[in-house]
Amino acid sequence: MIVFLAGLFFTIPALAQVPCPGGIITNCASPYYNSATIGGTTHLYVADWLTGGSSYQLSWPVTGANAAILSPNGQIALTTASRASQLSNSYGSLQTTIGTAGFAFNDDVFATSARHVSVYAGYDEAQTLAGSSGTTYGREIDAVNFGSAATPTSPGTPEVYGSTMALWLASGGGHTGITDSTEAIGIKDNGARFQTGIIFGANALTNYSGFGYAMRLAKGHIIQWHDASDAAGPNITSTVATAANSISMQFQDGGVSFVNQTGGLDASIQAIANAANGVALVPSIAGAPVQVAAIGADTNVELNLTAKGTYAVYAASPFVASSTFEANGNAVFQGTLTVSTGLTTVQALVVTTTLALPGIPTTCSGHPTNSVAAVAGVLTLCP
Repeated sequence: MIVFLAGLFFTIPALAQVPCPGGIITNCASPYYNSATIGGTTHLYVADWLTGGSSYQLSWPVTGANAAILSPNGQIALTTASRASQLSNSYGSLQTTIGTAGFAFNDDVFATSARHVSVYAGYDEAQTLAGSSGTTYGREIDAVNFGSAATPTSPGTPEVYGSTMALWLASGGGHTGITDSTEAIGIKDNGARFQTGIIFGANALTNYSGFGYAMRLAKGHIIQWHDASDAAGPNITSTVATAANSISMQFQDGGVSFVNQTGGLDASIQAIANAANGVALVPSIAGAPVQVAAIGADTNVELNLTAKGTYAVYAASPFVASSTFEANGNAVFQGTLTVSTGLTTVQALVVTTTLALPGIPTTCSGHPTNSVAAVAGVLTLCP
């Protein structure tokens, strides 16, 4: 296997070494082994099938490289490896057992060159050609742990001794005089789009009592959406300072539950098949009431407040019914029942069992005008 660099070359086993005339081999008849005679000896070399493959639409990887290694048999073109057991303490660093390292320096000064240059410490491109039925990966990174499983990491302790990580993204490189980097991961279209951004396999995460940590964020971290003008829009965040005070949201078969740290249910939104109506929590401007409102497809939608078991629904503040108030159980008024001036009867109050109004007289005789009496079972404003 040849490295296309004048004066330098590599070979695979059983192949003779041959320097490449002119540094780059082009216009070769075979996409695999080719021969060249130097000093009366015939040598084999590998054709530049990468540049020569018109379907690849690549003209720069070989011609723009100081060295190019092309596999003649579809196997690994280059393997590099390193192992920690051979690292000497005298080297002065315990972070240098590295299989492959790439560096790129963006030292082009715009004030001098008047151009914007992009640099890449590494570039990978995997192509799926028409008719291919196999799976194509831009890069696979496998973390292999033959030791014991370490304690799960967290935002406060993102790395611990014994951790095994497939991908570690860090900013700064340990250098001095540096500023924050822009993005840890950027996903964009480059002539085509991704059908999905990120997928977690159903069994890809360690199971902790039925749950796996797909993402762990610290206090103040935000998941942000932007509108069509790229202005910052809605977001999800957490300002919880003490975990014991937090509430979590769980999507379940029967709806959405909001649970506390001990697993207790604080609130829920229940799912109903073919639901057409629902409820809305409506905020207000200053001086106006907030609402718990019935919404939906029906013209008229009732709003039921239901207690559990034999317990009742309580109003801790004064209760004003601006529309029909219907109690299907006992309606007990422990405070003041106020009826608006100008009404002759309270016709909007419907009770199907017992209406308990302690202290309400059954006749208007002897009572002042506009006072309330229960005359023949009907609440009446006394004339």
